[in-house]
Amino acid sequence: MKELIPFLFRRNRKPMDGKLREKLSVFLFCLFFSVIMWGLIKLSHEYDVTYKYRIQPTGMPENMVLVSQPDSVLSVSIRGSGVELYRRLFSSRMRNLPLSLEGGRVKFSNTHSVLAIRASSLRPQLVADLPAGAIITGLEPDTLRFIFKPSYSKLIPVLPQLKLQFVSQYQLYDSVQLIPDSVMIMGMREIVDTIRQVYTEQKNFRGLNEDVTARLSLIVPESYPPVRLMSDSITVKLKVEKFTEAQILLPVRLEAGEHEISYRLFPENVKVTCRVSLRDYDKLDASLFSAVVYYQDIHDNPNTRIPVEIVNKPDFVRIIRIDPDKIEYLIMQ
Repeated sequence: MKELIPFLFRRNRKPMDGKLREKLSVFLFCLFFSVIMWGLIKLSHEYDVTYKYRIQPTGMPENMVLVSQPDSVLSVSIRGSGVELYRRLFSSRMRNLPLSLEGGRVKFSNTHSVLAIRASSLRPQLVADLPAGAIITGLEPDTLRFIFKPSYSKLIPVLPQLKLQFVSQYQLYDSVQLIPDSVMIMGMREIVDTIRQVYTEQKNFRGLNEDVTARLSLIVPESYPPVRLMSDSITVKLKVEKFTEAQILLPVRLEAGEHEISYRLFPENVKVTCRVSLRDYDKLDASLFSAVVYYQDIHDNPNTRIPVEIVNKPDFVRIIRIDPDKIEYLIMQ
């Protein structure tokens, strides 16, 4: 027994001789031919099968929102034959069937409206989609119903989602401009009233050294029933300029309100460093700025230095630092 197993193993490893190979080839050909003939015979017979279609409503009634779709799947019973019939039957993907709601019968009530469409009206559309020669023998359900409520709309702001990366010394000259900066949203009032803003798609701008104008898609807030936006995108404008630093020497004054006091400040002037675009550099002038300290700060903190504040400045500059940012004082009796 121990010698028999190795013998059979060695024998099976030997190359197949020509006569055995020829017999095997004939057997496989006959088997393949038999399977093909059996399949053709089977496919030539007529069978009753059922297809399912997912209903996709279009052409919604004006000023209405679809809140429920009880009949979202249509089962179509057909009789037919052929390869396509079975290929569709065993496919896991449910086919979509567009359905226009225009012209449907609407029944109104105090809280909602019901639109009904007879499934038989879809026969021409179904016949065009079914395999050639297939006959429709039944539709389930026989009536498709859709429930609507009045649509509510309001204007809400748009918030951009931007990441900006500038070339050295370049910055935004002005705030990001959105056109339009708000959008009309429509849907069920209970849902629309909970939505405070709409966001744009996320967008990265790199290497900015000039003005940019781009179109950004709007993200529809997720909800059920879904809401609708009157516009699907907005325009964003970025005004980019080259900036430089400038320094201005400003006198400091004490803001005492109704109090009449004599005082001395140490130092009397502060150096303000600001950032300004090259286009506005020539507009810089100390008369456009005001640096003050407040008597109230002296009253609240009699033993400390008081902070300097810039209360007036042109819109085209950005304050970087004040040197010194706190100064000493002397109140004279």
